[in-house]
Amino acid sequence: MEVHLGHNYLLSSFLSPNLNRRGDDLGGRIENRARFPRRVVEAVRRVADGRIAVLAKLNMADGVEGGLWLDESLRVARLLEADGHLDAVELTAGSSLLNAMYYFRGDVPLRQFSEELGGISGLAFRWFGRRIFPELPFEEAFLLPFARQFRAELDLPLVLLGGINELATIEAAMAEGFEFVAMARALLREPDLVNRMASGARTAGLCVHCNKCVPTIYSGTRCALVP
Repeated sequence: MEVHLGHNYLLSSFLSPNLNRRGDDLGGRIENRARFPRRVVEAVRRVADGRIAVLAKLNMADGVEGGLWLDESLRVARLLEADGHLDAVELTAGSSLLNAMYYFRGDVPLRQFSEELGGISGLAFRWFGRRIFPELPFEEAFLLPFARQFRAELDLPLVLLGGINELATIEAAMAEGFEFVAMARALLREPDLVNRMASGARTAGLCVHCNKCVPTIYSGTRCALVP
């Protein structure tokens, strides 16, 4: 069970200084802003009752001006580790509200988004979509430099994500001390990729990070290159 503390969704918005403007004990310094997310994690652990693993997907950085940054997100991670309610933390970044491409990287399929949404929403996205989907170049393991800061500070098992497409990347990350890696787009393109890597038949995925899979969330998530 993964509790989402990233991408400026509800719990992430409490952590983010540019979104959390509260004047009570849930706002202000990062220890206050982290209070509600920590309560949620504790409640999930209590209900899970040792039957399943509990993870949190934590923003390392929001990727927007005035947003959460490494100095504070590292403090949140230390608090979560000290609480003892998590089996692992998955490290992510970006804002679904203001900079979604921060956690995708690669091409921005504005036309496909517009077509999937249709109507006025589709037209609006064609005109204004670039504001929340600025084009950022894709790099293999693009979140690794940030994630290394957390690996150096924490004993908690960590999950690396962000543009992992090659077996060499996986092996190098685990050699650095990351217990797990997460893949998404690469597995949409090839659901059996991990088995192919394990058998020695493949050392890299076929995903080209065109991101045309992203607009399909409205009609059934899939790779646009697979019939």
